[in-house]
Amino acid sequence: MQLRWMTCLCLAMVIGCASRQDVTCPDGLNVDTSHMDHAVRAEYTAYQSNGQVIIHAKGELPTAYDGVFVRSSSDAYPPEFTLMRHRLHGSYRPMQHTFDSCVAFKLDGPVKTVTVNDADGPHQVKVGR
Repeated sequence: MQLRWMTCLCLAMVIGCASRQDVTCPDGLNVDTSHMDHAVRAEYTAYQSNGQVIIHAKGELPTAYDGVFVRSSSDAYPPEFTLMRHRLHGSYRPMQHTFDSCVAFKLDGPVKTVTVNDADGPHQVKVGR
């Protein structure tokens, strides 16, 4: 029984590490913001992986919405992003759900922090390795 538990724990650790390295996230460009607003708050993490920086947002939203990153139109490096909420199609029960959204950009030089804007204003997010 103890061996099964250890095997499951090791497998979970390997899967968790692999999933962090193999994340595929959108770039936040060309996003239609016509049905979005800034009423989102989240906790942010960022890290470097496979030549790109990946930013994650985790938070709570009503079930009819999801969190979406939108990249600023500026050519600044590193790029700046805004987390917005997107209204989903269909009818939903009025309750909260946890969302986990991500965005990525190509690593063209050293990046220590990235800026993410949301309903609370700008956040400087430290980029890990």
